[in-house]
Amino acid sequence: MQDKWDFLPGMKRWDGIPHYDFVKIWIAALIVALGSIVQGGNTLLQCANGTDGGRSGDDSPEDQRDHANRRARLFACIMNYIDPTSKIHRTASEHFPNEGPKLFKWLKIVGQLAIPEETKEQYRRNFDQATMANVGIPFTPEGIFKWLNWVDDNGERGGIGKSPNQKRKKFLEGFPASFDVVITPERMKPDPGSYVLPANFPDHHPKAGEADPDGGKPDLDALARALYPEWNRRISSGHIKAVPKGSVYMANDEACDECSSSAYGDDSDGESNQGMDAMAVSRGKVNAMMVCIVCGGLGHASNVDGMQCLTAQLGIKVPKHDLAKIKYPNGIKFPEWSRRPNGKDRGGTSSDAMYSEKDKKKHNPHRKHPTKDKKKLYKKKEVRQAEPEPSESSSESEEDQAPESKFASVYHTIDIRPTRRNPHYQSYSSDSEDTSESATTEASSP
Repeated sequence: MQDKWDFLPGMKRWDGIPHYDFVKIWIAALIVALGSIVQGGNTLLQCANGTDGGRSGDDSPEDQRDHANRRARLFACIMNYIDPTSKIHRTASEHFPNEGPKLFKWLKIVGQLAIPEETKEQYRRNFDQATMANVGIPFTPEGIFKWLNWVDDNGERGGIGKSPNQKRKKFLEGFPASFDVVITPERMKPDPGSYVLPANFPDHHPKAGEADPDGGKPDLDALARALYPEWNRRISSGHIKAVPKGSVYMANDEACDECSSSAYGDDSDGESNQGMDAMAVSRGKVNAMMVCIVCGGLGHASNVDGMQCLTAQLGIKVPKHDLAKIKYPNGIKFPEWSRRPNGKDRGGTSSDAMYSEKDKKKHNPHRKHPTKDKKKLYKKKEVRQAEPEPSESSSESEEDQAPESKFASVYHTIDIRPTRRNPHYQSYSSDSEDTSESATTEASSP
């Protein structure tokens, strides 16, 4: 016991700086730790709350002595997890040493920082704009309960005081669009919805039979449990997929001699569907000009926030050459497909395209396929010589070029080796024996 006199399990040292969630986080952990330590028949938590024995003058001398020991130990345990260089640590040591209950009560006030109204307003905006995707909750079977915890926690954060009905609406709004068909009936029902807390606590509750002050309000736990089976089934079947970072209208793969047809997952028609679901378009990016590369329809993409086109869900494959024959108004055209060296259509588009005739730009035929061995990237020459302009015979016609080339970026390397003209440039080399040089390039003024 002497070795762990001031030890509290699960506690982390506090730096002594007040913050918004001090009571919610640090004091909550402190309460759990104090409740696990028993001394003289009472816990340190009872001593902190003033409910242990030996506090009255009518108690036996032994009980009073045990109470004094608990007060001293409580003070030592709490102070052990406060930065000794902080002002709060110095103030407690100076004004009420060995008075654990007083320290416990005092810290609840001085450690909690008042939340300004601007911060509360930011909490409200974050809550109103939150979805599972933008708060970083993955679309996994347990994600539905993580989303419920986030809504319940942030609905009370900063004292914004969201009502149970507001939490219910936010809980239903935060699911991906591919789950709308399941939650729409519940969203359309007026408050408090289909799942309501009973007037009395249920039999399994510690307060079974007693009146529940929240009776008649939405039961979010029951709602999450009711939605879980269908949520889990749709994730397992692939109907709900994670939204990738960013969104892409069109991405075109480059042909190379090293790429075999099997690597691109060619079907019987020699066309590739690989990557069809690798990139999804966010719901806010979809408009009437977008062309679906699965069915050729307008106003949707092959994958929107994890929700696939119905043609793809049914497993129907429409040949790309048939889709390319579709004529659209307002200059909209189906994305053109690059040709392989063997003459097969490769299907290089891995997401949906939206462009008109005027958007076409000349494609760069000298783009090289990225090497599979990343180690070779570090062995390339630091100076890349200018390549000659391609001849007219080798260049592609303007009508056959991919429109996405206008978004391409060309990256050049810079020669930073010391020369006669620039003798002061230095660079770090992994092969150099002198490791004292900085890993960043330095340049002195001329």
